[in-house]
Amino acid sequence: ALLTDQQVHVPPPPSARTLSSHRRPSLAAPSSPTTTNTHPNPSTDNPTGPTIRYMQCELQELNLKGNDLGGDTVSRLLQPLATSRLEGAARSLMILNLSDNKLGGEKCTRSLASMLQENIRLVQIDLSWNLFKQADAVRLADSLRDNATLLDLNLAVNSVGSEGVIAIATALSDNSNSVSVVALDFSFNRVTGLACARLATMIQKCTDLRSLNVSGNRLGFEGTQTVEQAAANRGAEEFALGSSNCYSEGLVVETLDELSRRRAASFPRQGTEAKER
Repeated sequence: ALLTDQQVHVPPPPSARTLSSHRRPSLAAPSSPTTTNTHPNPSTDNPTGPTIRYMQCELQELNLKGNDLGGDTVSRLLQPLATSRLEGAARSLMILNLSDNKLGGEKCTRSLASMLQENIRLVQIDLSWNLFKQADAVRLADSLRDNATLLDLNLAVNSVGSEGVIAIATALSDNSNSVSVVALDFSFNRVTGLACARLATMIQKCTDLRSLNVSGNRLGFEGTQTVEQAAANRGAEEFALGSSNCYSEGLVVETLDELSRRRAASFPRQGTEAKER
């Protein structure tokens, strides 16, 4: 079965206070104290744009899915969330969706890593449909080694590769905190059978982990069976594994194309505007 959009994006709890945008957002300061504000940086002359500051607020969810923000913009967006764990949104933010924003590169991933280390309540982050590569995943892995809050990490449809997945799986396996990641999505990431032994170890060691999606990767027959056996040892009621289209050694281009078409259909307004132009 193909991945559905619901598998890629976990809906937020209905009680969460949300700032959501599916187009390029305006970050000008609104009247509500629970949303974001933008201010020029008084200490530096920043030609690339304003530094975003989260005031004393109770923002619990920030959804910027599908805005093509790019790594530099998101780095400035995340900077205040990585500087103080005692103030504003760095203390309250629980759900962050940065899916489909052309993210990747050293600056962006270092900002993400710092935020993961400093934020004390973030439980869910969606980084799917971006441009993250192996080196980016390695940087993120370092921040996950001691993380005690994150429960859901979605990296679907990137290019982190086997080494990136191995780095994250190793970091999570070495995490000794009482709270660990519950759901992981590595689907469509150019992962090969080289990562399967480490994934199997992670499944066994991370007893809090309940869901792993590796669909659409080139795991091969033996690699897929290694991961499936580890999942079976946990039991079907305790652990859910997504491993469709993994037995082939070739890249499943048709499956990814179909997933892309289905995702594009979830943005009808953008398609309508494109036709009008």
